[in-house]
Amino acid sequence: MRQLAFGNQEVNFKRGSDNSQVTRCPGIEKWAQDMYHFMADKYGEDNIAAFVVHLDETLPHIHCTLLPITEKNKFSYNKFFGGNKEDGSRKFKELHDQLAEVNAKYGLERGDSIATTNAKHKSYMQWLEEQIDSGKVTLNEQEQKMTEQSTQITANQGRLDNLETEIKRAEKRYKGLTTMIINLREQKQKIITEIGGLEEEYKNGHIPIDELEE
Repeated sequence: MRQLAFGNQEVNFKRGSDNSQVTRCPGIEKWAQDMYHFMADKYGEDNIAAFVVHLDETLPHIHCTLLPITEKNKFSYNKFFGGNKEDGSRKFKELHDQLAEVNAKYGLERGDSIATTNAKHKSYMQWLEEQIDSGKVTLNEQEQKMTEQSTQITANQGRLDNLETEIKRAEKRYKGLTTMIINLREQKQKIITEIGGLEEEYKNGHIPIDELEE
């Protein structure tokens, strides 16, 4: 990924380092665009709340925030990501397979499955402790990163709240229109029935001549 983003340029990933001489390669931009289009096609572009490419860490990556809103404007995590552990595992494996197809275009190979390697997942705190002990991350750097993430979460929550408000308004408008349509259909049916009755009376000669003249 670093080769795709920076080629053979030397990049210092330590926070605060001067990398003004480094230029971003077009390959990483094309990769990010392909990833965005993939996520938009799979989950709906309107459901992408945030899509951020990070090149300031040792491994370039994307943070994609999705809102699991169905075509009926309902939140449904289960429909998007699975209703139980087994279903969720299947959906995420399928997602990784599909992402691997996008990555293959750029010569990126998918890593081995956990089922094959028997690798154990580390908690975030375990990973962070190792990073601090090795000197790769300082507490100040981590605090700053957490502050940035908190700001992003707050911004996303604000957008989510706005979307929920819009959904509720749309639902009210929809209910109002539905009621109006039902009333109009009832009125239409009533008029059709009246016309049918009048036509029947006319055929049978039950409508007086003076009423027809009027």
